[in-house]
Amino acid sequence: MDLNIFYTVLATAAATLLGLLFIAIQPNIERLSNDPQNHWKALATSTFHIYTWVFVMSLFGFIPAYRSPTFLVASLLGIWRQLRTWAPVWQLTAKGRFERLRETLWLVIGPILIYGALIYYSSQLQHGKGTDEIETNIATAFVILMVIVLRNTWRLLVEIPSEQEWKA
Repeated sequence: MDLNIFYTVLATAAATLLGLLFIAIQPNIERLSNDPQNHWKALATSTFHIYTWVFVMSLFGFIPAYRSPTFLVASLLGIWRQLRTWAPVWQLTAKGRFERLRETLWLVIGPILIYGALIYYSSQLQHGKGTDEIETNIATAFVILMVIVLRNTWRLLVEIPSEQEWKA
């Protein structure tokens, strides 16, 4: 299966949505940079890293010889960055416990599971077991990652200003 068109569209979408992330961050830069344990800052940082890894992986997706090793390394680094970004922010309190767990599933565990799937499928490619089904599963994992970061970017764009209006 020729996936060059898919990786071209993926790289273009990641670059475009990265621009949307910058537009979402720009009006709220003071709020994001003041507190190092700010939830919104962690969301912006996590989203930026996922966009960056998707963009890098899509560029190396054009080269079949480098596809599998790049996906493996980038996915491992992606897991590490997710944990490093969210560990200082995550806290479970009695108030809002269900909301915090739901948020953790969406923001932390979801991307880590997708990175884990990319590691698994990339190792299948590395061992010469690459089939159209595995390539399709890799493409599906990228699409799911893009849905997650698009939702995160939308939250940064819409929910930060609405939260500020609510508190005022």
